[in-house]
Amino acid sequence: MSRQPVAYIRRSKVDTANPGDVSRATQDAAIRALAGADAANLVILEDWGKSGRGAKRHLRTEYGRLLAMIAADQVSTVYSYNLSRLGRSTRDVRELAELCAAHDTAIRLADGQNVDGRTATGRMLLDILSAVDEWQAEVQVERTMSSIAAWREAHPGESLGQKNYGEAPGESVQAVLDAFSEVGSFLGTAKLLTARGVPTRSGGPWETRSVSRIVRRERVVPAKGTRGVRARSTRLFARLLRCHCGDTLTSMSSTKRRVRYYCRRAHQNLAHSRPYIVGEGRLLPWMMAEAARLPMESTALPSPGKVRWLAGSDVAMSESERTALEGRRGSIEEAFASGVLNKAERAAKLNAIDVEIAVLDSYLFRPSHVTWDAPVDAVNAQLRAIWDYVELGTDLLPVRAEWWMPI
Repeated sequence: MSRQPVAYIRRSKVDTANPGDVSRATQDAAIRALAGADAANLVILEDWGKSGRGAKRHLRTEYGRLLAMIAADQVSTVYSYNLSRLGRSTRDVRELAELCAAHDTAIRLADGQNVDGRTATGRMLLDILSAVDEWQAEVQVERTMSSIAAWREAHPGESLGQKNYGEAPGESVQAVLDAFSEVGSFLGTAKLLTARGVPTRSGGPWETRSVSRIVRRERVVPAKGTRGVRARSTRLFARLLRCHCGDTLTSMSSTKRRVRYYCRRAHQNLAHSRPYIVGEGRLLPWMMAEAARLPMESTALPSPGKVRWLAGSDVAMSESERTALEGRRGSIEEAFASGVLNKAERAAKLNAIDVEIAVLDSYLFRPSHVTWDAPVDAVNAQLRAIWDYVELGTDLLPVRAEWWMPI
């Protein structure tokens, strides 16, 4: 297999506001000018938004590919902008130099610090230069953390992390809440806000996750009694009714504006039993009678796999856990801002926190009773807090309700 020149470029910190386009163009131009005749055949490998420190080398997938290509005798020359782009660790640079020497692969740097790793003197110079790069990286982290500590001391109670939406000029939390009240779903709200031109922090279109976070933070959603924060419903029994065929009924409105529910599977399958449409009024008496059994549910056997109820001190504990998780989120953002974490590590840690918060959101607050004269969305939230689903018989009338039980 013929050997070919390979260029490796890297940048540690990349985000939406600073994607590093100038850095990429600078590195690419300098390397191509250095490569000369090799420029036409250069294979470009890049790790963008990934730290060059030794402990994080496993995140640099293209660097790993470079090492594999050298070991397979596929690389004639390694080009890079400077030694720190190849790595900030003395050990990593020494390993690369020894591997290149073993396979007669040259290392050429655009900043002019070219040393031959195939000689003892060259390896010594590589050790010195990489040690200086490693020292500079560690000093930078120490200075950053010292600055953060001083800022915290001067601004007690404030966070270096990203500010809440609504604190910057032009950001309107009320516009988000109003849109959510209109649409009733996070996805629909995101689309509506984008269509209306309501500004986001990043300047791009609205995302479901952003809407969800704002709504969770800014309003007391009746869904405190639901399995997580769900879309506000304009139907009493939305997502509750299960046909005997196993399909969940969908709501519909007649010309007289009476709410009805139908089985979509039956709508498409003539072999399905009839009727497959039922009015809300026919279901209401049974639902009210079943919900009145609420004080008796604690005598039933627990149902395996159900989520935990929250009551009394447990609710306070849940809120305390949530506060701690949000504090961890702020620490992660600060570590990312200081360069301690790269983009991939930040995303992984934030995702882990989101999972833990989702688990907290799956805990239920047990209502003492159903307030039937409350707004429709509040009643629906209360019903979905006590029931997993309500099963309907062949006549499409309620047969039984599957209660959420403590585990």
